[in-house]
Amino acid sequence: MEEEIDIYENQADQEKAPKSGMRFSNFVLAPHDIGRVEICPASVVFTGPKAPMHPGQWHGIFIHRFMQYVVERGRDAALAYIKSKKQKYVLELCTRMDLSTVPMDGIPEMTMTINTDTMRGETIERDVAEPKTHVAMRADIVFRTDNLWHVGDYKTGKPTEADVLQSVQMLTSATALHLMEDDHPDVYASLIWIEKTGNLLWHTKLIPSAVLRKHAKRVRRAHLLALEIRDEYKQEGCEPEYHPGEHCMGCRMEKTCHVSALRKVA
Repeated sequence: MEEEIDIYENQADQEKAPKSGMRFSNFVLAPHDIGRVEICPASVVFTGPKAPMHPGQWHGIFIHRFMQYVVERGRDAALAYIKSKKQKYVLELCTRMDLSTVPMDGIPEMTMTINTDTMRGETIERDVAEPKTHVAMRADIVFRTDNLWHVGDYKTGKPTEADVLQSVQMLTSATALHLMEDDHPDVYASLIWIEKTGNLLWHTKLIPSAVLRKHAKRVRRAHLLALEIRDEYKQEGCEPEYHPGEHCMGCRMEKTCHVSALRKVA
């Protein structure tokens, strides 16, 4: 059971902030945490209650599951799953989806880790990564292109000109694949936009090994920092630093962090 932590410095802060409190996080660092820990160390030490899911998020989850089942079970079985969810918009989209570019020989929902002790990439069973040594992530689809690893991430909503090389998620997933091979090769990475028409719009880059080596060092620094901050608080009661800002949006402890709450009150 996670330990309840009182992070409020004084009574005034406690009265202004949400009453639910914050819990010590038994975390495995994920790609989206890497940039966050560099800005606000406290965000990887504590966790709060999960925010309720809105319809758009459920749509995204069902579409991702459809893409997974298309590869694992075939289109008919995938559509049968969507029909059982009684989501008219999602069913219509999945029914008209052009699957001709989907790599049917790929590995969907592949769980990978970067072991920051050995600096090796590994594949593991879902949800069994060890917090002390692993940065964990799950890729929507992994396959081979030109005898190199290729990682893809499905995106729903309005397509943007997002650059794969600016995505910490894609860089980290590609780095895990890069570190699985002894020769540490280049890795392809794609943002795959699922348009309302059912077309799949691929934004693909070949990420050079030099870029992946540099990102691997960033991942290790972020993970070691997170572990150090967490241990300092757990063992010595040393309060982590809080730096509120735009990054508070979407943070797992947004609703319980006293600094985030005071920013909104102000």
